[in-house]
Amino acid sequence: MKDRILRYLSDFAKGESQDLAEEIIREEAKEGVVLKPADLRKRSEEVLTLLLHRYAEFSVSTIDAFFQRIIRSFTRETGLLGNFRLEVDNAFVMEEVIDILVSQLSANADLRGWLLEFSMEKLTDGKDWDVRKALLEFAQKIEKEDFKAIEESVLHVTEDKSFFRSFRKRLNDQRNAIEKTVFGQAEQLMNEIGAQQLTSDDFSGKSTGIYSYIKKLSREVILPSNTVSEILLHADKWPHKSSPRFQVVLTQAKNKWQPQLSELVSYIEQNLELYHSVSAVIRNMYSFGLISDILRTQRKYLSDENLMLLSDASQFLNKLMNEQDTSFIYEKVGSFYRHFLLDEFQDTSGLQWKNLLPLIQNGLAQNYSSLIVGDVKQSIYRWRGGDLSILQSQLQKDIHPSLTATHELDTNYRSDGAVVTFNNHFFQSAAEIIAAQSESVFAKEAYREAEQKVAVNPDQGFVRIQFLEEEDDEDSFLDRSLARLPRLIEELQEKGVPLKDIAFLVRTNREGQQIANRFMEYRASAEAIENCRYDVVSNESLMVDRASCVLVLLSALRLLEDANHQIARAHLAYEYQKLWPTQAFIDWNEIFTDSKTTAFNKWMPSAFMQQRERLAALPLFEMVENLIQIFNLGSVGEEVIYLQSFQDIIQEFSQREKNDLTSFLAWWELNREKKSIQVAGGVDAAQIITIHKAKGLQFKYVIIPFLDWE
Repeated sequence: MKDRILRYLSDFAKGESQDLAEEIIREEAKEGVVLKPADLRKRSEEVLTLLLHRYAEFSVSTIDAFFQRIIRSFTRETGLLGNFRLEVDNAFVMEEVIDILVSQLSANADLRGWLLEFSMEKLTDGKDWDVRKALLEFAQKIEKEDFKAIEESVLHVTEDKSFFRSFRKRLNDQRNAIEKTVFGQAEQLMNEIGAQQLTSDDFSGKSTGIYSYIKKLSREVILPSNTVSEILLHADKWPHKSSPRFQVVLTQAKNKWQPQLSELVSYIEQNLELYHSVSAVIRNMYSFGLISDILRTQRKYLSDENLMLLSDASQFLNKLMNEQDTSFIYEKVGSFYRHFLLDEFQDTSGLQWKNLLPLIQNGLAQNYSSLIVGDVKQSIYRWRGGDLSILQSQLQKDIHPSLTATHELDTNYRSDGAVVTFNNHFFQSAAEIIAAQSESVFAKEAYREAEQKVAVNPDQGFVRIQFLEEEDDEDSFLDRSLARLPRLIEELQEKGVPLKDIAFLVRTNREGQQIANRFMEYRASAEAIENCRYDVVSNESLMVDRASCVLVLLSALRLLEDANHQIARAHLAYEYQKLWPTQAFIDWNEIFTDSKTTAFNKWMPSAFMQQRERLAALPLFEMVENLIQIFNLGSVGEEVIYLQSFQDIIQEFSQREKNDLTSFLAWWELNREKKSIQVAGGVDAAQIITIHKAKGLQFKYVIIPFLDWE
């Protein structure tokens, strides 16, 4: 970002980048400021000179990096060692924490109980039985900002070992008291009905009427349906019209049963919320117990390793600011900044804003202005704490309206007219539909300023939406969407569009991989057009473990860990023969059969079979290097980038404390879908990119293949 700012200033000073310069002049004119091209060049030159002479005072930083500087200045006050490490890989830390937690099972009876309840729920729901993997997913809850607001309270109340037993007893007593009252009175009513020798046929509604409701109340706490509520109000509606005991039911209902049941329903209405809340807490008590144990174990691990998680920086600083004078904190780190520009503000979390607010207020108090830029419609990071309500309403409450001024950026300088017009109509309609369905004005308020003016090429641009109707064949929506993609690429190339100008927008890496696989298969098929290219690339979707050379290495590593791993033997023989076939025509059935016998050796390099014991004793990185040489994987030219990426992963893993083969294979199973090759920019290939990574980028042609979002 610094380079871009300096580059544009240099261009303006030289009279270059005229499109952007003219744009700035027009925007200034709207504010009543007359800015001539010569004035812009002169001011740009002055600012550029000032920045270069005082470069140390010119700072562009992420919020997290800014907070880290402050934390490092307070290591003594906070008890951190000066050389503490900031860990950005939360997943790695949590893997270590879960391993420690699992190792404590034999000595911690409460933990065993929590984990047993947790496992039983997973099995009951038909989910993955891998407890360690499930725990890792569950542990992500403590990384959420809404949990961090209460984590100190959680730790405090759970310090007492008897807390959970006494708390569970108190909740059970509350639930039992409500059940005793409801079940007892309902059973008494049923006994009185039975004493009158009445059956469900004597009451109106039968299975959906008053009799059925009273019977249900003897075993569950529920409110009456609308039908039963209506019957309950009128005693003459209790008996069935054709019942020979009509008069008995009517008399008893008027004199006794109707008042009793009405009183019981009133009691249920008053206590139902408490009953369901208590029942839910009891049912999920194991979650509370697990969370507290995980959190406590994580705290100890971070302290022992002198680590701080990047995700904890905002909370840590907020706690520090509550204990110290804010101005002192920022002065100590040499924060001499008076003006602040906060970009992408809609993705700022509540804690981050609490930490930044004193800086903004301090600057305003000294008559120094700041600039906040954001768009609530682009808030796509709520899953990691971003709070769009801060920009939408909270900002005006925290900073007095007299100190703020709102400027709407209502002109689109990027897109052609047809695209802007389509978006205007689309978002206006969508906001109205969502507001009507949700019975909330939030959508309308968020998209109130969505309409944009056209700045470039008003008569150009193109938007096409193709609906795929449901068909009787077995092809899914996904299959039919994938089938259409090659033809779209061919049409664009026939119009002279280079592949690098095309982007496929997806939600998940899995969808991106499906697109990449589709083009790889199509390129090798008879349908491919000779003069067309089908190259696609993505940093996210070209997964490392899709390459045969990597699959060979992984199977060999599994075999070195366990010589009797039959699946690894078969997979290794299969992948190796795909790369370096020893026969002109390979019988794959023979390979799989031989993998179970000593005949497996003939499909393998002799060096591998002879050196297995030596290889198994090597350090992980050296082991992989030897395997690459033995299997001649460095000669697979088209897969070298995958091989190098895998070696980088091995090198990074080898720097950990637990870097043995077994630990790596366990870690790989959990993280392999996150590992993909990193591709340099400027490659002439269509880009496959997720929505989150695409934010802020631009392409001339954007294709969204799977627009089936619900």
